[in-house]
Amino acid sequence: MNSRLRLYLAVLLLLLTVFAVLGFFCHPAADDFEDAAASIKNGFWNCYRNRFLLWNGRYTDNLFAFATPLRWHSITAYQLVPVLLMTLSYFSIFYFLKLFLKSRVHLYTAV
Repeated sequence: MNSRLRLYLAVLLLLLTVFAVLGFFCHPAADDFEDAAASIKNGFWNCYRNRFLLWNGRYTDNLFAFATPLRWHSITAYQLVPVLLMTLSYFSIFYFLKLFLKSRVHLYTAV
């Protein structure tokens, strides 16, 4: 691996680390607590169905809103969600590139 590619990867890793650390500064807002309380009180599927049919019609947003870690009273898990989403995004981008480019792009070549 040449030095320029190593430099780019080091800068990318540094930037991703900064975003991962900033994920621990995510704090829930009022609507996050309200969605978690409604999900605990009325049940996940009941809240999901009611919000989808009667309020906004969005299914992915409702899934994340009612399956929040706040439902299990965990702010630490709430703060880990951005890190998890970034990790999943990283692997999905490489999987897409592997399929799209039809080349020998392996997940370990980027690290």
